[in-house]
Amino acid sequence: MKIKILLLLCLIQMTTIAIEYYPKELDIKETPLSDVFAHLAKYSKYTIIGDSQISNLNVDCFFKKGTSIEEILEILEKTYGLNRSKSKNTIIFRGRKSENKDMLVGKVIDINTNQELEGIKIVLKRGENLEYYSGEQGEYIVDNIVKGSYFISVLSQNYYYSGDFIEIKEGVNRFDIYVSKKNIKKSKNIEEERHQKNKKDDIIENISLENLDHAEIEKILKETFEEKLKISASPGNNSIILFGKVEYVYSAKNLIKKLDRRKKQVRVSAEIIDVKENLFESLGFTWAYNSQNDLSEINDGLSIGALNGLSIDGLGEVLGSTLNFVGKFNSGSDVLSMTLNLLETTQDLKTNALPSIILLNGESGLLKMIEEVIVGEEKQENNNNDIVNYEPIFKEAGIILKVLPLIKEDDSIYLEIDLEASDFKLKKSLKPDNENSGTFNSDGGSKVSRNLKTKVRLRNKDTILIGGLKRKIDQKLNSKVPFIADIPIVGNLFKSKTSRLENTDLYIKLKAEIIEENLR
Repeated sequence: MKIKILLLLCLIQMTTIAIEYYPKELDIKETPLSDVFAHLAKYSKYTIIGDSQISNLNVDCFFKKGTSIEEILEILEKTYGLNRSKSKNTIIFRGRKSENKDMLVGKVIDINTNQELEGIKIVLKRGENLEYYSGEQGEYIVDNIVKGSYFISVLSQNYYYSGDFIEIKEGVNRFDIYVSKKNIKKSKNIEEERHQKNKKDDIIENISLENLDHAEIEKILKETFEEKLKISASPGNNSIILFGKVEYVYSAKNLIKKLDRRKKQVRVSAEIIDVKENLFESLGFTWAYNSQNDLSEINDGLSIGALNGLSIDGLGEVLGSTLNFVGKFNSGSDVLSMTLNLLETTQDLKTNALPSIILLNGESGLLKMIEEVIVGEEKQENNNNDIVNYEPIFKEAGIILKVLPLIKEDDSIYLEIDLEASDFKLKKSLKPDNENSGTFNSDGGSKVSRNLKTKVRLRNKDTILIGGLKRKIDQKLNSKVPFIADIPIVGNLFKSKTSRLENTDLYIKLKAEIIEENLR
């Protein structure tokens, strides 16, 4: 008998040792999962680790004193959609991203009691409805979800949630739903009470827009809420009027608040430079293009490449306009300014314009430095009095630069650039003392233009240099004094022929800078 009791006590002791318990309350608040595993491993005979995809996933949960380590791990596994595997004395957890899938996880919680709720129906809307139910611990898991924007809501007789918009990104996404309990009253006439409640719930809201246009917001709301809301606009006040149930109006207001944000502004400064043909190459400038984001190896002289690695469509990763004066300078922009100033003093370089423009993010702007020439006449006849009028037709040529800035999340700036550089090729002189004077009509002349379209990416306050636009001016002008020049023999003294041949390289130096606004 004593032997049996002794064996029973040994068996109970072995069972107690086999089950590992956490000795106190475990309250986890926004803690990385890797830290939680490392802490639990101190109370377990197993080494507990997570792969790189879930190591930075923050968790938020509470466990009572005496909860077994196995139960804690099982709840974490279910709540956050993890996969567990065991190898000897090591437990390994992997996330869904490791399997090249995306997912949404979270809990349904009573906002007043902090209780985790089971059996709550969760609805995700994006085209079609996706429906899920919360589990025993209030957890829900949406597997293989497509990345993008969703409207999330719940359907429950006992709990209320107004809904919200969420953005699903790559990997494991966490979103907890906090619901409030409905006030349930017994009523003899339930249908009548429901009808009266619906009447009370219909409200009207007038929302003034500060940044976006009313038509744009109106279109988004109609596509999102369909027949659930009546939406109209007040163009004069740039406002939106909403009519419908409280929960839908509230959701629409939240959406408008997120969309109607002040746009950032970008200052784009341009310096338009004419340089003698091949002057930069003669002075030892080198355009450097490589994939290591550094300049080409040179022994001396000045090299020109990209300031801080730019991406140009069609060319891949290149360098834009960084300069490096070997052995003497480190700042590319300082060397560029110094070099251009030196060339300007020798009259080898000419700065034609220094325009600057401030643009809203996503809005295009135009920089123009042009001249207008009459290219013809438009005949206008008046049938009543037989008077014929001639209206001149103008055409412009010069430098036209169209820029569209797009600010990214990391404050880098994409610039869509559309550049035209054009000149008039004149033949007949109008002013004998001015070789640049001429006509653009049937007596001779043409317009020569060069166009460049590209997209570049640069960091805030960086500079790029666009080159490679050749400019050739070839003019042959005949000048004469009217009437006298037509007299035989003597008239030759009052005639002259002027020719002008000039080849230059055109460069555009662009700087983009995000304007930081101090809002009060």
